[in-house]
Amino acid sequence: MAVILKLIFFLSIILIIGCSNSDTTDPIELVQQSTKVTSDISLADISKISVENSKGGLIINGSDVDETLSYTLSKTVKAESGDKAQAHFDDIELETETLNDSMKFFVKYPSDSDRLESYGYLDLDIPRGIPCTISNMREGIYSSYMSNTITVKNVKDHIKIVGHNGSCDLETEKGELEIEIAVPDSGFCKAVTLDGDIILKIPTETSAAISAVTESGTVTYENLVISNMNQEEGKLSGVLGSGSGEIIISTKNGNINITGI
Repeated sequence: MAVILKLIFFLSIILIIGCSNSDTTDPIELVQQSTKVTSDISLADISKISVENSKGGLIINGSDVDETLSYTLSKTVKAESGDKAQAHFDDIELETETLNDSMKFFVKYPSDSDRLESYGYLDLDIPRGIPCTISNMREGIYSSYMSNTITVKNVKDHIKIVGHNGSCDLETEKGELEIEIAVPDSGFCKAVTLDGDIILKIPTETSAAISAVTESGTVTYENLVISNMNQEEGKLSGVLGSGSGEIIISTKNGNINITGI
């Protein structure tokens, strides 16, 4: 009898400990909702802009409208209920700061927690020739038909530049670089990715000194006449045309392909 009582007591202790250690928190069901806002901003007296979007990506399109920037900010909020997600949409805003002839655009977000996540995608239509610096991006960048100088730093995803008629200085931590560019005389194309391929398309009549380097991958070219060429494993250098411009591209882990179009 004493043995049976001791066994019952021991099992009771185990059950009490098990119940006290159990996770009684109900699972959180995240509800994702999206919306967007569209508006115009005057760029009168502005000669350069910068853009940041710490929790999203960016699309830039060249516009023929002078002194006006049009934007669409697509917002997404994940929360434990639809009502709470809806309540945080107004906390995601495009804000601006002006200093002399420069205007900075940045997306402001609410503080994230275990029960809230927010992000957004910014779509800009800007005058084609206005210089633009892009930084602090979590997602990718897409630019089409600009004739400005684009500078990209501190980006964590892919970059795609299409129909560009200007200089560019591009850098991403991880992701493929696709660049279709007509490098101006005395202009430049600089592109660096730590992990990803680089695909460069340039007019066959481009004039530039060229250097391409990959630490782990191959460098290939086609439909281009390169003089003074030096090519070895993972490296290519030489001169296109008279060499008036500059092309410098490199990846730490990826292939490089350069094509004349």
